[in-house]
Amino acid sequence: MNSTTESFLAERESKLTDTLSRLASVVVAYSGGVDSSLLAYYARKTLGARARIVIAVSPSLAADELEEARLQAEQFDWQLVEVITEEVDNPDYRKNKRGEWEIVDKYSSRGSQKLAMYNDAALDQPGVIAAAL
Repeated sequence: MNSTTESFLAERESKLTDTLSRLASVVVAYSGGVDSSLLAYYARKTLGARARIVIAVSPSLAADELEEARLQAEQFDWQLVEVITEEVDNPDYRKNKRGEWEIVDKYSSRGSQKLAMYNDAALDQPGVIAAAL
């Protein structure tokens, strides 16, 4: 890795940790993928228990992917919170007439609202990072 790349990565890491450190708390919507894993890692590293790591458990999530996500969360002691979603019970989700992304976004938002309500009981001021830095 050259010094320009190292400098760029150090700058991004600093920006992320600075942003996280300004939050009272955060809920990370974790999928087990690279992006949410990285954010979960830095959120817990920066905020400790004030960072809640949550995953939506659904029939649309492959069982092996859920298990891998659980194992990673256990490895880093994230105290993973699992929320059961019911999007497959909705006929519109099964028909998918409006397009997969729209339906997925709709139910992701619904899940996030549930998570925020759950988290609100545990933390004074839950915060959410919803965009890439």
